[in-house]
Amino acid sequence: MFLARRKFKIITLSIICLCFATLLYLQVKVVIGVNYLPQSADAIIILGHYIDELNQPSSWLDARLLVGMQLFLGGYAPYIIATGGQGPGDAMPVAYAMQSWLLARGVPYENIITEPYSSSTFENFLYSSIIARQLGIESIIIATNDFHMYRSYNTAAIFFNNIYTANAYVNLDFRKVLAIMREPLSVIKLMFDRFIY
Repeated sequence: MFLARRKFKIITLSIICLCFATLLYLQVKVVIGVNYLPQSADAIIILGHYIDELNQPSSWLDARLLVGMQLFLGGYAPYIIATGGQGPGDAMPVAYAMQSWLLARGVPYENIITEPYSSSTFENFLYSSIIARQLGIESIIIATNDFHMYRSYNTAAIFFNNIYTANAYVNLDFRKVLAIMREPLSVIKLMFDRFIY
């Protein structure tokens, strides 16, 4: 009985240590992120984030939009895919607010493709890949925040073969620290989503 209890404690402790080590490993991956230099591609996918009650982008979404627009104006890709659905408190899909932001800064309407149905990073790329296939888009540049890039890149790899990245850096504050701490759990969820898909 004593040996069985001791064996159970050792196994339990080993599992806890393994889980902790996995989370720590993923945490390092999130902080380091993916930082490939962008190259010419068929489209820039800007991942959505929160909008306020006036349909204005959050500071994190603003950073993503700015990077995506700079890439477009720099000739890196002929299209921008703005992807993001309508959250419970939103007056419109995030993709439409992103489109308005881009139009107000001179990006032509015909160069912006909206994907207004997604509610997660996985769906961002799932629905964008459907649009991409219809338009013959084979290579993409992901524009998202630095701490979100590792998961975004690995999600995009389920649906796309040619992927480049452009980090939209945001200042380190309490909100960003919380987001960084949450990312490893989201990466683990992605592993399950990928297996199911």
